Amino acid sequence: LSTVQKADQIAVLDQGQVVEVGTHETLLQKGGYYSRLYSMQFADQTEVSTKTNPSFNRISHELRTRLNSMIGFLGLLVDDLVDNSQERQELIDQSYNSALRVLNAIDLFSDVVNLKINWQLSSDIDQNQDEHNQYQNFSHISDEFRTRLYPLISSLRLLADKLESEPQKQNLLIAESYQSAIYLLDVLKLFEKKI
Repeated sequence: LSTVQKADQIAVLDQGQVVEVGTHETLLQKGGYYSRLYSMQFADQTEVSTKTNPSFNRISHELRTRLNSMIGFLGLLVDDLVDNSQERQELIDQSYNSALRVLNAIDLFSDVVNLKINWQLSSDIDQNQDEHNQYQNFSHISDEFRTRLYPLISSLRLLADKLESEPQKQNLLIAESYQSAIYLLDVLKLFEKKI
């Protein structure tokens, strides 16, 4: 992001759609996508202030990056925009790897949330009930991610390992995986509103 700060106009994309346009300063003032990305990259600088936990911002960014990659790969497959079977297999493999990275980020997120909850429970400090409830909500979001992610990973693994040979079933697994990834991105948006 440091290279675009002096640009006349910056366009911020999410899922291939322009979600924000403006100068560096106006985008920071909006407090939207650009501001969050900027604050994650430059968390130690005071130009952007945020009340959220920097770990959650980084995890959110990692999840969004991996989900968008997976949605892009799967979208190409769903729309049948591949030239040959080798390219198709490469996109399936990349989707599978992205899904595994999403799972790793969710594991990290769960660890951070559980540490916060355990620290609150074990500390002698008066617990802030709102903060405790927020961490409980984050734990539920993590569980929701896993519930949708495990079947998606299973489907992509079948395809990556070439265990499903029937083209119609392959296409169905790809379409279902694509829809699941879109759903996970919606869950991520809910999480980002809460942080």
